[in-house]
Amino acid sequence: MWQLWPALGLLSQLRRLQLYQKKYGDPLDALRLASLPPSLARLEVTVLDELHIVGTGLLPSLTSLVVSSTAGLVIDAPLVSLRELRLFFVRGAQLRGSQLQLPQLTLLHLSDAGHQIDLQRMPSLRCISFWGSSPTVLPGLAALSHVTSLVFQVLSDDHLVEVLECTLAHLCHLGLHIPHRREGIPCEQRSLVSVLQRSTQLTSLTIHDTGLLPHLTAVPRLRSLVCEELSAAELDIEDLNSLAGLKHLTELVFSEAVPDRDERAKCLQLLTRVLPDGCKITLP
Repeated sequence: MWQLWPALGLLSQLRRLQLYQKKYGDPLDALRLASLPPSLARLEVTVLDELHIVGTGLLPSLTSLVVSSTAGLVIDAPLVSLRELRLFFVRGAQLRGSQLQLPQLTLLHLSDAGHQIDLQRMPSLRCISFWGSSPTVLPGLAALSHVTSLVFQVLSDDHLVEVLECTLAHLCHLGLHIPHRREGIPCEQRSLVSVLQRSTQLTSLTIHDTGLLPHLTAVPRLRSLVCEELSAAELDIEDLNSLAGLKHLTELVFSEAVPDRDERAKCLQLLTRVLPDGCKITLP
């Protein structure tokens, strides 16, 4: 791959670059990054030994950076245009240092733990998405009142409540994709329900199963509910009774379609009957 690297600098209009190696090799460092055309807006890196973005004058137009299956990541540079940073299976990312500036970063997507991240260098950050085994409690998160959206796609809800507690005062949107639990409500989920009931700013919630529906009536300002990977045809009478208790709901969205036209019409009729007047119902 590195033999062709000098030629990339000749592509003056290059906007997107995907780098993939079948096995770990030499690191991608500032010297190589400096030779990329300044027009580059999206960089996707998979299976590198290490990625080091350190120094000034690098990637001035970069708006999106996706790093996957990389042994190490170090960012200590002013990436003034970067808006989203997504990390998948990255071991011990370090986003810190005297040169780090991410003034336009709005989305930070993390997987796994052990990262060292200076959140104070991200003044525009709005959403943090956690993906993988369990979420990480990030130092300084409680002080970031501009983080208003959290998304969890995790296998374990360990530390989930701790992360929520840090942002409770200003959290407006929450996305939850955690293991399905129909057999009662365990201690961890009871804690989650307690946090949701104290969330005075939460107006939008995304869920991936119906286990939390009976407990959402106590969320004081909930207006929008999105049911991802769910079809309205999957709702039972208990679920409909739970939805009927959401007196202030203005929008209900299902991501999965009801294939049968008659069944879809029946679902829409039932939902219209139990939901508040004027609530917008979206069935694909």
